[in-house]
Amino acid sequence: MKDGICPKCGGKEIYATRDNEHIEESPINDRKLTALKTYACAGCGYLEQYIQKT
Repeated sequence: MKDGICPKCGGKEIYATRDNEHIEESPINDRKLTALKTYACAGCGYLEQYIQKT
């Protein structure tokens, strides 16, 4: 999806969110802050999320 093509339907109308912060519980640390980016296909509604490098 990062390339602008949906792997499920082949659609080319892909939307991406701005970098989002997500708090995740961890057994090692009390909390861990992770930046996620979400891609969505307008054709079929398929979503993918990727962890952003910090």
